Amino acid sequence: NYIEDVNLSYQNKGIKVTVSAGIAHKKYLFKKPFINEKEIIKDYHLLQEEADHALYEAKFEGKNRFRIYDERNLEKYDFIRENYKKCAG
Repeated sequence: NYIEDVNLSYQNKGIKVTVSAGIAHKKYLFKKPFINEKEIIKDYHLLQEEADHALYEAKFEGKNRFRIYDERNLEKYDFIRENYKKCAG
């Protein structure tokens, strides 16, 4: 199933839906007795930033796509951001 194949309507009008998504992940090895709160907050913000990079990559490549963050693509992410800034004015 594809999101664009879903038939939605509101007030008897058809609605076309597309989705772009960016995905980031982190693996925790629970060898420590606990992970401190500051570490979790830092990781949370880093994951948000990484997912945002992947989202912009997905949007840059077209509709209805998802991309998974890959640290090897940092130059590509910078290129995409610069192009979005130019388009925004």
